[in-house]
Amino acid sequence: MGETFKKSFVAFSLCVAMSSCDIARARELFPSSSSSDDPIEPFTVFGTIEKLFEVRVMDDANGGTKIIGRKRGITAKACTNVIPASRIPARGWPEVVGEIKETKDMLRACAPACSKSCGRAVGEYANAQERGTGFGLPKEARQKVLKSCTVTCGKDCERAGKSYSYEIPFRF
Repeated sequence: MGETFKKSFVAFSLCVAMSSCDIARARELFPSSSSSDDPIEPFTVFGTIEKLFEVRVMDDANGGTKIIGRKRGITAKACTNVIPASRIPARGWPEVVGEIKETKDMLRACAPACSKSCGRAVGEYANAQERGTGFGLPKEARQKVLKSCTVTCGKDCERAGKSYSYEIPFRF
């Protein structure tokens, strides 16, 4: 048995004895010496990128909910979500997190929208995993997922057409 397993088992046993069994709490009591053996549950990045070939001028007095005009330009909306493989629905898309960036240049609209949307989704997933299991997403894995998501989203955004959806499965 590995040293990490022994420490985790002892910590888990102590938590059970104290009737407050929480894996994340056990990891706090006995942290692992290395994160290289932390299990990463398989997950999939779901995303959609949509473009409008206009910039909507919103009424600030009503909280930005009413369109008062339109002007030439491009609006890119990127929505991304990271779902563990065990929770992927059999049909349909999960609820998504979105970001909007408005500009007259397509590249300037796509890059920030994709970067912010992917960053938010990957960050929320990593934090949820840390809270739920005690195992976070290692920095190298997080950077790999973020880069892949941003590049895929950006390439789909720059393609001709109005909307594209993408799925990127990850198994570490």
